[in-house]
Amino acid sequence: MPLTNPEAPAFHETVETPEQVRLHLELAGLGTRSIAYILDTLLRYGVLLAIFVAVVLVFDVFQIHWETTGDRFGTHLILIILTLLYFFMEWGYFAMFEWLWTGQTPGKRAARIRVLKDGGGPISFLDAALRNLVRIIDSSGPMAAIGMMFIFFSKKNKRPGDLLARTIVVREHPRTLMQLLAVSDLPPRIPDDPFIDLIRRISLTSDQHDLIVRYLLRRDQLDSTTRARLCGQIVDAVLNPVRLQPNSEHLSLPQEPDYERFLQGLIAVQAGPPPASRP
Repeated sequence: MPLTNPEAPAFHETVETPEQVRLHLELAGLGTRSIAYILDTLLRYGVLLAIFVAVVLVFDVFQIHWETTGDRFGTHLILIILTLLYFFMEWGYFAMFEWLWTGQTPGKRAARIRVLKDGGGPISFLDAALRNLVRIIDSSGPMAAIGMMFIFFSKKNKRPGDLLARTIVVREHPRTLMQLLAVSDLPPRIPDDPFIDLIRRISLTSDQHDLIVRYLLRRDQLDSTTRARLCGQIVDAVLNPVRLQPNSEHLSLPQEPDYERFLQGLIAVQAGPPPASRP
């Protein structure tokens, strides 16, 4: 499969997963990552500002004075809580979101970028924690210049946290399933699909439905050999139960050039929307 932008190969990374699937990934540059960071910063400090205003209002409503001896313990306790909250916003915000959202924060999701392992796999909590552990020395305040220099000069656009956790940040080019089913260079599937009689005899399980949808959404990231192999395996798994049914010899079975069109038609006909992708 060709790269998304063959004129800029330095901004792409080809990785091979443990399942021997080759993925062509577009690395996120300094500009896109800066936009994501700015969005996350606005969100984080917006939350901190809202909490601070709420605390001030509570002090005012209950007439608590910072300098009063009787209120000093409660004041100190609140200051400690606010300090811990600030630390969480600086470190825990990124680590928790990247772990729970599979490599994304709200800012990264808006900018359509994601953190992955060097091998193209999802990051773990340890990976998210490690890459954000050094954020204070490469991404906070004036120190952000260090992270920017690393990203700019690194071959794989890595800041120190990425080097420590062995991660990369890639751009995503999401396409909805409806867009895939409407590809103009494929013949119509409904109601003129040549495999419509075969498709109506197939009852997909939820796992099969999810597998086909994930393949259709990610096929453009696969090299041609892997793409053909996976597509053939999926079609065989779907058709094997049909071949055992009575009178199946009269059905029109798809051949290799028609496999993807058959899978698109199968998903288009099957009842129910495609499963939501994991964040």
